[in-house]
Amino acid sequence: MVTVVGASNFLRDYSSQDSLQSRGESLGDEGERTVVDLLIEQIEFYDVIVLNKIALIANA
Repeated sequence: MVTVVGASNFLRDYSSQDSLQSRGESLGDEGERTVVDLLIEQIEFYDVIVLNKIALIANA
């Protein structure tokens, strides 16, 4: 399985405490997962991770 991760937002999202619901990405009112939970699941599950927009990272 392959996933694409936006490199320019990765660290910001990884250190976030936002819920998916607060960002309008929840599947319903009962969605209590955080952005970090989703990001970690995405990275752990997939075999190949494609980093997108790495040119936008400052001092890469």
